[in-house]
Amino acid sequence: MRFDAPPSSGHTHPSRFWQAEPMTDGWVPFGLDAEEVAEYRVLVPGVPQWLREPLLAWVSARWINPDAGAGWLHAGIILTMQNTLRIDIGVKSGNSIVSANSVRERLRALPEMELLQIVDWVLSIGFRSISGAALTLDVILRQAQSAYSVGTRFDKIGLVDRVPEGVRSAVEGVINEGGSAGTLLARGWAHVHGLQKNDTAGYADAVRAVEIAAIAVVEPGNTEATLGSVITRMRALGDWRLPLREHAHAPSAEMIVQMLRTLYRGHRDRHGNLDYSDVTHEEARAGIVLAATLVDWFVSGAIARRPAEQDASS
Repeated sequence: MRFDAPPSSGHTHPSRFWQAEPMTDGWVPFGLDAEEVAEYRVLVPGVPQWLREPLLAWVSARWINPDAGAGWLHAGIILTMQNTLRIDIGVKSGNSIVSANSVRERLRALPEMELLQIVDWVLSIGFRSISGAALTLDVILRQAQSAYSVGTRFDKIGLVDRVPEGVRSAVEGVINEGGSAGTLLARGWAHVHGLQKNDTAGYADAVRAVEIAAIAVVEPGNTEATLGSVITRMRALGDWRLPLREHAHAPSAEMIVQMLRTLYRGHRDRHGNLDYSDVTHEEARAGIVLAATLVDWFVSGAIARRPAEQDASS
């Protein structure tokens, strides 16, 4: 069932109150000193007390049975949610509707992650784009300084980490233009920035995305090529450069190889390595952005074999 269409009945929609425009980025409550302003702007993980009730109102509004009125919800949708997420909020079979107040009371008692999983599930099954009520939810999260926002994960609308808009847009551009490497990068981004994170898988996808993009440029005829062999070849030739003015102490040929080696070396959780350990979330976040830059350079042709130019002194 989709929720991105307006309700068909004449009842006042419970989420209308939450459809106010988001505050501007510079706005803070009146009367805060500099330290309090800095604290107010820190993104808050989980479900803080001030966010729980707006989330409950948003979720329950998606489940309204318009034929029964705003006080009654579709029992069938909630039963599907319980079965899919394995989260029991006490709705029983045998009835087509259930009291909205009783459902909200049960949602209030849930742990933070289970409530977020329900919000994420509602987004994934009910929306095809970030519009309408999905955009309203993003406003709610932004107003609350939530660490989450509404985004796309595994080709579905859902909750994702809030990241700077410029970073997100840049990575999405690479994903859209990167072919098979872009597909892997998208999967890696979803693992790293989704609600239920898998940093090890996300980093592995980032490395693989760069590997695919780099092999297509550096070793297209080598069916056994790896990122390691690409690095070896690029280092040996020494003429894979960016279209930038070169500096004697920072030649782009060396910089590209070092970036590749950094990403490759960071994939230290490969099975069989003597220094095996899990990838941390900070490493995965950095790795996925580094991978996006490298994929973009390879796919766009920015990295290419170029003759050496006279080095600039500054």
